[in-house]
Amino acid sequence: MEIAILAAAIPFLLYFFRKLGLPLLASMVVAAVLEIVNETVFADVGTFYPKVMIPFPFFNFPVMIVLLGGLYSGIINFAALKVSKFFKKRFLSASVFLLSAALMNIISILIESAGIYSGFWVHKQPSGISGIYFAVYIYYLLIVFSASVFIVYGFFREKS
Repeated sequence: MEIAILAAAIPFLLYFFRKLGLPLLASMVVAAVLEIVNETVFADVGTFYPKVMIPFPFFNFPVMIVLLGGLYSGIINFAALKVSKFFKKRFLSASVFLLSAALMNIISILIESAGIYSGFWVHKQPSGISGIYFAVYIYYLLIVFSASVFIVYGFFREKS
């Protein structure tokens, strides 16, 4: 299953790399760092991946989870950019962009639930996702906003 998802995600990642470039790379770096923190600092309470075919070097989480973090960030940021283009003033446009990205990140709860129910990742605590909605939202928001920072910087650099 991991290979099939990876094969399906690659064309979309390439598309978002052409559109977003460096911001997408920032998202994947943050996703990798967050997974390393999850595996080392939150080893007793975080998540783990029961079936990893392509592990991240020196760790036990899949490379695909980093790529999917970038894909998720690319989708959210790309959609937020489309919404923000309705506004001409750069401060308003940047504000709408950030607000849109934060609101669209609510989808992260569904993605986390889908990952758990599919068995791709498992929470080590019995409470599962029901007790950690806020932490899940913040986790994904860090991945999304790592790209958003570069995009907002581009708003002000480009429209000056």
